[in-house]
Amino acid sequence: MDNNILLLYPPGLPYTTPPLGLAYLAAVIEKNGIPVKIVDASVEELSLKQTFPKIEESNCRILGITARTPDYPVVNKLLFVLKRRYPDLKVVLGGPHATLIPDQVLASGLCDYVVRGEGEYSFLELSKCILEDGDSRDRLSQINGISYLINNQIIHNPPRTFIENLDEIPFPARYLLPIRKYRNYGQVVKRKPVSVIITSRGCPYRCIFCCNAVFGRKYRFHSPERVINEIRYLKDNFQTREINFIDENLTAHPKRIEALCEAIIAAKLDITWHCQAHANTLDISLMEKMKKAGCWFVHIGVESGDPRILEIIRKDIDLKHVKKIFKDAHKVGLRTLAYFMIGNFDDTKDSIKKTIDFSLNLDTDYAAFSITTPFPGTEIMEMARENGFLLEEDYAFMNSQKTSIGKGRPILRTKELNTEELKRYQRIATRKFYLRPKQVIRILKKIETIHQLMLLADLIKGFFKINPKPYEGEEGVKKEIDRFYHNSKNIIS
Repeated sequence: MDNNILLLYPPGLPYTTPPLGLAYLAAVIEKNGIPVKIVDASVEELSLKQTFPKIEESNCRILGITARTPDYPVVNKLLFVLKRRYPDLKVVLGGPHATLIPDQVLASGLCDYVVRGEGEYSFLELSKCILEDGDSRDRLSQINGISYLINNQIIHNPPRTFIENLDEIPFPARYLLPIRKYRNYGQVVKRKPVSVIITSRGCPYRCIFCCNAVFGRKYRFHSPERVINEIRYLKDNFQTREINFIDENLTAHPKRIEALCEAIIAAKLDITWHCQAHANTLDISLMEKMKKAGCWFVHIGVESGDPRILEIIRKDIDLKHVKKIFKDAHKVGLRTLAYFMIGNFDDTKDSIKKTIDFSLNLDTDYAAFSITTPFPGTEIMEMARENGFLLEEDYAFMNSQKTSIGKGRPILRTKELNTEELKRYQRIATRKFYLRPKQVIRILKKIETIHQLMLLADLIKGFFKINPKPYEGEEGVKKEIDRFYHNSKNIIS
């Protein structure tokens, strides 16, 4: 094995946004003179069996894997074979799933290390330790933010402090990714090519369905100058014309976004962009500036139309203010998407009816109604367990992206409603919202590209089938996992 590193995004559920987390790791590793490659088996549409040659070709000494919770069953089977074929290969797991339950991940014996939380410097120090000292125990003990096994005992080193100055991190190494294969068009876009940027880490809000284990609650961000330079880099190297800011809440610091918008305008960058924002951080003045700087689409989480539910999930928004923000966004000329959740903790028929009614009276172009999916490490998961509302903990089905388009398997019920009723209300909400003549006309008037029309057709197809097959995607992945696992002896030999 060579003294190099392979970073892997696992095969399994489709994920069509570049894994910037791995690209950031790679950039820091390269900056320190260590050879590194990235394989995104998801966007390459590789099966588990097809992924192994990619790992073998790299001849790597260290394999770093990131995984979302729904991907973890696939990763587990992948590691089952890897550790038998290549016992000397050092396997490092990172990302939210490994961060939240490192004991469970390490207890499987299938990985050597877990990098918890923000990973750039922990992974760099761990890699240097493995490559230079053969993972000496004394040196390992000095690396904050990692967990590992010694003599069947799990060791958790102290957590690493968060990076305060994000500008010190190099641009993510996008050139190591098959960048043209990403189709980050899960939402409507105005111009192509589209690139993704994340300009901040952490979220100051306290919603019970979110987990801040990786980046914490303290909001940290790149300077406007750094963001402008990254946009220029994307335009020069990838001909980018539109930016998808994938920050959890781009506008968490409104004055910072004002400064960013002014910088984009002054630089005459000729880009369009879209983002996610929290209603509490928006006002008409900021939205006017965002519009002038190229923003055309804002996604805002509302979650529920019932103040009682909003208080339980600690969303911390006022519905009157929410209505005003959407109305002002329409005045400014921004398109909007409102996110709602069906099956929030303690949701009832009455609270869901209030949510549906609220959506119908909201001045928004689009609305998405997902069924609440609890993830490990979130308060809603613990509350669901304690109250007996959690129906299963099969990680392959913890996919809120699928449940948002009517194809996932709900794993959470409420005191009053079972999963079939939740799915029925999800379909009712979507039909009521989109089948109003006024709304149909509004959407059709704003269709500018064939791609936008195709997205609308997909939405209709997904929700208005008479006999939908809601589990098809996840069941397909699960069947592949099971087949591969049971036949793994042939691969090992």
